[in-house]
Amino acid sequence: MKVALVGHTGQIGMEISSILGNDKIKGYSRSTGWDVSNVAQHQSMIDDMDDCDVFIDASSARWENTKLLIKLYQNWKDINGKQIIVIGSDAADYDDQTIEGIQYAAVKAAHKKASRIIQYNNSECELKYVSFGYIDTDDIRAKYPNLVSTFIPVEEAGKIICSLISNT
Repeated sequence: MKVALVGHTGQIGMEISSILGNDKIKGYSRSTGWDVSNVAQHQSMIDDMDDCDVFIDASSARWENTKLLIKLYQNWKDINGKQIIVIGSDAADYDDQTIEGIQYAAVKAAHKKASRIIQYNNSECELKYVSFGYIDTDDIRAKYPNLVSTFIPVEEAGKIICSLISNT
């Protein structure tokens, strides 16, 4: 089994790599020359993922993540055994967001909607969606120091994400 992991150098991505083993990970991040926000790179990324069985996007939320998800699904939908795991956020479900959180919540809501539509299509590729509240990453800890007691440890989130992979 080979996992295409977008955001493999971030805390969640590194935890997933640690659990599954680096030899099973094919990493994609800006630090390795792959930029999800560059739509022109999407087809090259997908072509490079051809030998992977599973796709996980653990990168920061951007509109382009949803575009990559849709394009990847269009390429994998007729291939038996391919899996896509989407990491969502509870922010997609709440309307009581701060002005600063509008774009993040909207991006995560779009990602969730695209995932749900994909799930209801009859295809060979399986999509699993998992949603979290706050995961205890350095960025979240710095942004919401008064909520630390409610955070999900990165290790726990990583285990949950990896448990969704079939045949591991």
